[in-house]
Formats: sequence, C-alpha cells, structure tokens
Amino acid sequence: MTISTRRIDVTRLTPAETAIRDAMLAVEDAGADPLLTEAINLLQQARDKVADYVDRDILQFTPQRRNSLERKLLQRPSPLAMR
Repeated sequence: MTISTRRIDVTRLTPAETAIRDAMLAVEDAGADPLLTEAINLLQQARDKVADYVDRDILQFTPQRRNSLERKLLQRPSPLAMR
C-alpha cells in the first residue's frame, strides 16, 4: 500500500481524520438539505487538508521511517475520546 492510498483506508486514518469522518457521518444522518450538503463538502475539504498534511510529513522520510511514523500517528488518542 502506498502513501497515496492511506487516506482511503479507514484503518490507517489518524484520529483527526477519523473525527472529521465521524462528523461527516453525523451530518449525513441529520437529513437532506442543501445546507447539510454544503457542510459535508466543507468537512471533506478539512479532511483532505489534514490528509495532505499527514502525507506530506510522512513522504519526507525513508520507507522504514514512514511506517514508524504512520504507526505513531495511528496510536495518538482522539481529542474526542479525552472528553
């Protein structure tokens, strides 16, 4: 699996990406409305920006270091879980 496919594998999302994904699912459950569609689009943009940041930081390292960093990112506790 390459870095570019990391963001479409839910088992490899960071806690921040997971929180945004969960927010998207909650908004989708709220119903159908153009405002909710806009909210989903904005959340997707936010998730993409976080994924860009994660991928950029991982890409600057060797493959071994990338795997180590990715494992660390996946182990970070979610800010929502700390509440």
